[in-house]
Amino acid sequence: MKRYAHVLVAVDLGDRTKEIVCHAKAIADRFGSRMDLLYCFPTPSFPDTTGLLNPFSPEVLEDARDACERQLQGLLSAEECRQYHAKAIVLPSDPLDAITDYAKREGIDLIVMGTHGRTGLTHMFLGSVAERVVRTAPCPVLTVH
Repeated sequence: MKRYAHVLVAVDLGDRTKEIVCHAKAIADRFGSRMDLLYCFPTPSFPDTTGLLNPFSPEVLEDARDACERQLQGLLSAEECRQYHAKAIVLPSDPLDAITDYAKREGIDLIVMGTHGRTGLTHMFLGSVAERVVRTAPCPVLTVH
């Protein structure tokens, strides 16, 4: 049986985040896994008076990143953080690239992530991060629907 020593839990901090983390904890309990929680922080931009896109100020982005990191850290108790040697990572990047790059760089054995279950035109235009991660990840991916 495959041993999942290092599990990456990629979340969007939406309504189902706790459920996704619950699945990851069950796997980590079974295999004695280390667990990393990852949120990909979008770097928004807005048009200025010239019509060009300018990023938000670094201070605003840092405050938002810190808030996301606190949310991630709040998903596990202090005891669970010790048990799973958990890390909370917030990356300012496109989710697909960030998840797969992190998994390669850190030697992740399993990615656990949610899927929104979009269908039809929404799926066609927006695509599915989970679907794309499944196709490009360097390791198995468990999707929670």
